[in-house]
Amino acid sequence: MNNKINLHTKIFETRNIYADLFIPTIRRPNFSNNTQELFLSTICYNQKSDSTSTSDTIAKTKQVLEKLERQKISFLIIDGKLEFKPSQTLIQSVKKHLSNLPQNLNTLNLDFNQLVVEINNSEQLQISNINIFVNSFINTLSKYQLSESKINKNAIVNLAVKLIYWYKTYKIANLNLNLNTLDSSHQLPKIFHFGDLSLHEEYFLMFLSSLGFDALAFNFKSPLPQKNVSTSDLNRRQKNVTSTHKTNINSSNGINSSNNNSSHIRNSSANNENNVNSNSTILSAIKKKKLDSGYIVKSKKFDGSLDELLEPLKNRAGYAGLPSPILPIYFVRYIGSDSNKKQYNNKLYHFDEKLKSNSRYIKFTSTLPVSSHPELNKKTSQLWSSFNFLDNTNLSDFVESLAGINFFDFIKDSQLQNQSYISLKNILELIVNKEQKCPISKVKNILLKSTGWLIDHYNTLLSSYSLEKEYPPVILYYGDIKKHEAYYLVFLFNLGVDIVYINSFSDEIFENIDPDNDFSSICVLDKVSALEPFPETESLLQHETVAYQASEEIAQVVYNDQDGVYKPWQFESYKTMPLTLKTTYDEVLLLWNEEARIRAGFKVEKETVYIPNLFTKISGTPDDLNSYWDLISLLNKAPQVKLYSKLPFSNISFDTAKLSSIDLAFEGHSSLSFDKLKSHSMYPFEHFSDALQKQIFDKINLLIHENILLNKDSKYLSLKIVYTIFNMDQELLHLIQTFDYPANVPKLLIYDPDEITFSESDAIIMSFLYLFGFDICVFTPTGYNNFEKFIDQNYYNVFKLPRKQFNLELPNLNRFSSSKSNKGFWNNLFKFK
Repeated sequence: MNNKINLHTKIFETRNIYADLFIPTIRRPNFSNNTQELFLSTICYNQKSDSTSTSDTIAKTKQVLEKLERQKISFLIIDGKLEFKPSQTLIQSVKKHLSNLPQNLNTLNLDFNQLVVEINNSEQLQISNINIFVNSFINTLSKYQLSESKINKNAIVNLAVKLIYWYKTYKIANLNLNLNTLDSSHQLPKIFHFGDLSLHEEYFLMFLSSLGFDALAFNFKSPLPQKNVSTSDLNRRQKNVTSTHKTNINSSNGINSSNNNSSHIRNSSANNENNVNSNSTILSAIKKKKLDSGYIVKSKKFDGSLDELLEPLKNRAGYAGLPSPILPIYFVRYIGSDSNKKQYNNKLYHFDEKLKSNSRYIKFTSTLPVSSHPELNKKTSQLWSSFNFLDNTNLSDFVESLAGINFFDFIKDSQLQNQSYISLKNILELIVNKEQKCPISKVKNILLKSTGWLIDHYNTLLSSYSLEKEYPPVILYYGDIKKHEAYYLVFLFNLGVDIVYINSFSDEIFENIDPDNDFSSICVLDKVSALEPFPETESLLQHETVAYQASEEIAQVVYNDQDGVYKPWQFESYKTMPLTLKTTYDEVLLLWNEEARIRAGFKVEKETVYIPNLFTKISGTPDDLNSYWDLISLLNKAPQVKLYSKLPFSNISFDTAKLSSIDLAFEGHSSLSFDKLKSHSMYPFEHFSDALQKQIFDKINLLIHENILLNKDSKYLSLKIVYTIFNMDQELLHLIQTFDYPANVPKLLIYDPDEITFSESDAIIMSFLYLFGFDICVFTPTGYNNFEKFIDQNYYNVFKLPRKQFNLELPNLNRFSSSKSNKGFWNNLFKFK
């Protein structure tokens, strides 16, 4: 990963930790990536309450860990108290570099950088990106300093030692973060802590989250089985943590990477045999009925269009009718939403309207009510005392016993009735495969609920279904679903009912029931969005005409990022980065009037426009003053230029109270928040386009974090930057608003004739406009230093002319350059005499 890149992490406020943990990196809220800035949403989850440590929570957590293994997602388990035995060398190194802690830790960036570089080498931390590590380190210690009362500098140094020691001890660098390749399947590595957390251990998880890891803490012991190993085994296995995907660590004996619970399974099997034998007398008294093989329900592949479900059975590949039906049936999980939410809502609305023409269609948009069917309890009363649990050894006996008591007698069609037992057996196999030994109470709950729902929906769905060349019944379930309801849908699918499960946010339940998509097809749309009520009306949308569509298709070929032919405002939503040209003195005039796209180095890449711009100071004057005035006059006649001949040009004074209010736009006094900035009472850009507002925010943020301004140690600099940009001249704002990036480059022209020089706010505005891609040229006939005391010399070029002139007032420029061409370099190049 590029060491220059800035990583910004924001805590993902999860609705469901078990589902959201598997959302790919680029589909999480607030994700953004370009060549300089990477914004990630990470999960930092701490379950503190003992009341939530139920067996269900533990089981879900175990399923999550098993799924991570199955999908080969890198993760680490730390079980119990974190080890802490630092060397004196580490402690002394940290104390040396952090001996003089200031009030604001962010001003110690250089000290932290030197510390991390030194420790990285001496302690072999294997940190690949020092910049990200340092920023995360500072942010974590700053949060500790701000949040915890009555802490001194020694406490901060102590936490710093622990963060570094734990990072090394648990070999965090070995986890496969890989932020260079952010494809659609990229997952952030996960770090789990099981057991009680100390305060410093909580901050360690925060630190890992800010580095780009999902960090989770649970107050119970690891749900995976433990296995003791030696310390040498710990070192050997941790080297392979990326390839093995999982490492369990406990405080006493190090690593456990085994998930072998075969002995547990053998014990369970023995118990099963004992339980079956103990109830054999009761079981033998229940009449059992052998089942026919049933008809075949095949999972139909879903190609992405909901209209596929409108096809009758006879048009579906693989269909066969009576007497031995083969039914290609859809089970679709339609997850996420389109980028255009109105278009997505309309798609659901029209699909629902089309399905209403099918008399065997039911839509569920909320939890299914549990209806009372006491006859089911009465019919099965003897059965429940015959089984203590279900597993693979007695599952068939259980289903045949249900058939023996004619449990599904409300279904009149014998073929469909037989299939109901087959379908029930399929559901029970799913449950048993998850739990090996399923308590009979759980089986009873699922069976009675599912059968009660089937009775409620039977007349609509199945009473007239003959399995012959017709439209199958359809269930559309929209929104969050409970596990029992999901099993009911699987039950209906095995009877030959098309199932469409739609959820714009989560797919947790079916990811657990059908992780390998054995019977269902999953369609993941462009983005994750919060659930809204199912659309009952159509939204207004603009309709694209054929001519418009043809125009857009041509535009995609002609107006692309690379070919140099651009339509107006094609890149309005793109980011910009300056690419400062190092030129000769004569080239300043030649390039000044050329459009950005003509200049060497212009490119569009990864939704970023790289603008070759000029940042030049001309110090002194030539012997011939007329040529000097000619040059200034020509530069001033360029399009989109603003000339200042009196300094300071911004006239901004910093009010302490207003500066303090700007701090409200920062999170933790250090990280500027776009949402908080926009809601600030002084915010002046609300009438700008959304893209331009985001561009302004990005440039302010870049100016805060880049080293272009020299007085970085000022604790008010970040506040001054925001306050200054809020109060810029309207003329400069107009230049920003009219800047179409490949076209004419806006320009700032400044004439400084005397000792009155630039203010700090002038330098902030110059730097901000420079980052936007503006051309800047400063004339200083005196040869004095002016903006040099504010702006790093690596960002501009200085041309020194032979003469120095004092109190040289700027004349009327209209009297000069009348004989000079102002058409630009390329026009002059092909001018014929």
